[in-house]
Amino acid sequence: MDQYELALKALRSLKPGETPNIALVARTYGVDRSQLSRRFRGVSGSKEAQYDNQRLLNEEQSRVLIKWINQLTERGLPPTNAMLENFAREISGKEPGKNWVIWWKKAHSDKVQQARDVISQKNEEAAQEQARKDDKKLQQRRAKEAKEAKKIENARIREERRIQREEEATEKQRLKDEQELAKLADLQLQNDVISTPKASKRPKKQISTQAKPKAQPEADLEAHEEAITTNRRGRAIRPPTRFRD
Repeated sequence: MDQYELALKALRSLKPGETPNIALVARTYGVDRSQLSRRFRGVSGSKEAQYDNQRLLNEEQSRVLIKWINQLTERGLPPTNAMLENFAREISGKEPGKNWVIWWKKAHSDKVQQARDVISQKNEEAAQEQARKDDKKLQQRRAKEAKEAKKIENARIREERRIQREEEATEKQRLKDEQELAKLADLQLQNDVISTPKASKRPKKQISTQAKPKAQPEADLEAHEEAITTNRRGRAIRPPTRFRD
C-alpha cells in the first residue's frame, strides 16, 4: 500500500463531524497536498471516480456520511436535513442542491438507519429488558414466598415436636408417680403386716370364776327338796332316819 492509500485511509478514519486536515495528513505521510486533496474529493481517478465526482458526494464520502448518520441515530439523536447538508458541504466542498438531502436519503435508504426503526428497536429492546426484570422479580418473589412457607412449615413442625415431647414427658412423669405410689403402698402394707401381732393357733379355754354345780339326777333333787325342812334359824330339820323313805 503506497503513501497515498495510507493518507486516504487516515482521512477516511476521521470521526463524523471532524473536518479533515488534508495539509497535516499530507505532511505526515510525505505526499502532495493537492493530489491527496483531489483523490480524497474524488477529482482524479478512474471513470467511476469521475462519475462519482459529478455527484455531490462520491461513494467513499457517502459511506462516511452514512456511518455518521447511523452513529447519531443509534444514540437517539438522528441528524436533521440541515445537519446533513452542512456535513456534506464540509466533506465535499460543494453546495448541496435544494432537494439533495431527500434524493440522497432515498438512494441510500437501505444503508441509513431510520429514526423510526431505531426507536422501534429500542422500544423492543426496552420491552425485552423490562420483561427480563419482571421475570427476575417474579422469580425472586416466588423464591421469597417459598422460603417463608418453608420457614412457617419448619416452625409448625418444631411446635408439634415440642408439644409431643411435653406430652411424652408428662406421661412419663405420671407413670413414674404411679410406680412411686405403688411402691409406697406396698411398703406400707408390709409395715402393717409386720406391726400386727400374730394370733395363737389354739384358743384358750375360758375358766369361769364360779364353779358350776354338778348335775344331779332330777328324782334325787326333787326328793331332796321335799325332804329338807328348815327351822326359824334357817337350819334344815331332818326327820329321823326311821321316818325317811
